[in-house]
Amino acid sequence: MRWSLDVHKYISEITRKALQIIVAHGITSQSSDEDIDVVEHELASANIYKNYEGAKGRVRRALFTYFKAYGCLNDSEQLTEVGKAFSDNELSIREFCFYFIVNYKFIDNEISYYPVEFILKFLKAVGSGSFEDAYLTPYDFSRLVECNSIDEINDEFVSALLNARENASIDVEERKIGYDVWSKMLINAGILEKNPDKTLRAKNANLVEWMLSAYEKNNDSVKGKMVTGIICDLPVLPYGQCRSWDKYTEEGATLQAFLFEGVEVSIIERYIRKTQDISFATLLSDIGLTSDACSFYKDFIGLEKLVAYRLRNHEAGSCQVIGDLLLKSDIVTPTVQDEEYLMGGSNTIFYGAPGTGKSHSLEEKSKEFNSVERVTFYPEYTHDDFIGCFMPCMSYVKNDVAEYIAADGTSVKLPGKPVPYYTYVPGPFTNALVDAFNNPGKNILLIVEELNRANAAAVFGEFFQLLDRCEKNNKEGRKEGESKYSISVSNEYSEYLSSKIETYSKGEKVTIPSNFTICATMNSADQGVNPLDSAFKRRWNFIYVPIDFSNAEHKDYEIEYGKAKVTWETFATTINKQLKKKDINEDKHLGQYFITETEIADLYKFASKILLYLFDDVLKFNRRGFFKSDYKTFSDLLEGFINGEKIFEFEFSSVISRETERETTSEVALDAQKVTEGLEVNYAEQPKNDDMPRVAEDGSNGFQYKVL
Repeated sequence: MRWSLDVHKYISEITRKALQIIVAHGITSQSSDEDIDVVEHELASANIYKNYEGAKGRVRRALFTYFKAYGCLNDSEQLTEVGKAFSDNELSIREFCFYFIVNYKFIDNEISYYPVEFILKFLKAVGSGSFEDAYLTPYDFSRLVECNSIDEINDEFVSALLNARENASIDVEERKIGYDVWSKMLINAGILEKNPDKTLRAKNANLVEWMLSAYEKNNDSVKGKMVTGIICDLPVLPYGQCRSWDKYTEEGATLQAFLFEGVEVSIIERYIRKTQDISFATLLSDIGLTSDACSFYKDFIGLEKLVAYRLRNHEAGSCQVIGDLLLKSDIVTPTVQDEEYLMGGSNTIFYGAPGTGKSHSLEEKSKEFNSVERVTFYPEYTHDDFIGCFMPCMSYVKNDVAEYIAADGTSVKLPGKPVPYYTYVPGPFTNALVDAFNNPGKNILLIVEELNRANAAAVFGEFFQLLDRCEKNNKEGRKEGESKYSISVSNEYSEYLSSKIETYSKGEKVTIPSNFTICATMNSADQGVNPLDSAFKRRWNFIYVPIDFSNAEHKDYEIEYGKAKVTWETFATTINKQLKKKDINEDKHLGQYFITETEIADLYKFASKILLYLFDDVLKFNRRGFFKSDYKTFSDLLEGFINGEKIFEFEFSSVISRETERETTSEVALDAQKVTEGLEVNYAEQPKNDDMPRVAEDGSNGFQYKVL
């Protein structure tokens, strides 16, 4: 590539840490192998490289060259002025990216120029003098790289590129021409920003205008010097005579808020605590400023320290004082950095009997993640639904409102003339994948409910191969939880990913990153719907969710059965024991959440759901010995249950019987018998609350039940 940036890593906090380690040990290319080996071990320990093997040989072979290219080290591997500022954390990542990229000069024989000036001039020309609608495409970039002079970016050049846009989009290999590296650097520097279609536009038109005017001054850039190139032309605010300023050394943050954020003097006086009990207006006067300087540097937010260095290098003492005060500010613009991908991504299936709380367990687990995408499979669910596909969409002509006649003859007003078009519509898997790649420092979760309700292998398609995960970091550089293998994808899918993921270029193979977890639920009782083949299951972890009433809040809710009452826990566990005797697998038993509190309160809803499941599903061909033989049809069974008949061939334990009623002047006493143990239980109730639930309490005469 012609505009080759000699980079080993993108500028990031990892870059800074590597420089700090080299500086701390004071090594150079002339240092002994033993000393350099110590540094390489430390680089691995600090996760600059994945392991020692990855770090071995990197100092001499790459890092010295890398830091020299960025101007952090001179030819003798000694710290430069900018290298010291970066190593001492005096420059943010954005400021360092800005410093480097605007001063990067392409030199080839007798040709030399600043590529950033080419890019910005092109954007201004494309926008006819305005940056509002101007943008840069990868193809535009590929043509700009071929220019030898700023004069070549003329009307003819711009017109040719605009015509190329109109005729058809021209694909280029972004990595081959360096567009991926340059776009990331320009974005990190805060000069350009990305459009949804991955083209680039000016982020701050005023800043870009200043940069173009600064390039016209032809200030030479000196590698390693802080105030060099266009940094020399950073504007100097109007200043007066500086008087006493020593007592304001801790006021850098307040001054920064005033000059960059535009916080007015009156607001600072009222709401911002200053280190000195003195008015802010007095502070300004003492250092030679007036209230007119408020927001003077508003277009340079994020470049505060570069402005401070520019002022400190000014010949005027007042500017030097202001620069020193700003450098002492501890307010730093959030840095742009290459985050390390979190590790531990996995594929897990939660399975068990219906109603055991699989979805609830997964909902609780999802709270550990930063972002969650959820989807439910069903028999007609397809690969296109899950991954994505091209689909017709509708757009409307801007600023055009018209009235149309619908097919049924009614009048329809639309926001403009409808224009159908095709676009790639991503599915939930792709949405989660893009989220994971764009947020490496966050854990992303995709939840698939009812995994086996669809043909899972067909729905995953070629992405099935990506479910093989690394169990630990490997020698190939793949991390724990990342796909062991990568796959090739369609041009359409690759193009969509390249428009959404900064670090992905069209044509690259795809993997699942290590911060992307997939969890699914599956009723094992429903495996007959779409059985999972062994190759698919091998790529998943399985967590069995057992039937457990201990934490079910409605386990003591009472159900009317056979003119008696029995708790939901007793009812379900008794039925499950009988199913077990009939050799019915546990995946068809009743889970604790098979029935809700509301359904228990409605006897008809309760009976309809439970009995239909048992009669038509679990025991369809094996009802003998479970239901009494008197009930030949489901309607007979349901009617009998509702009428208080004992429809099962077995009894329930802990049933509260209501066989007799004896009225007294104060209360109604009911005798109850515990069926299985023969234990006599007495309780008292008020006649008006006859059907209210009861709880047991210890009493002097055995157990007493009182109305809640």
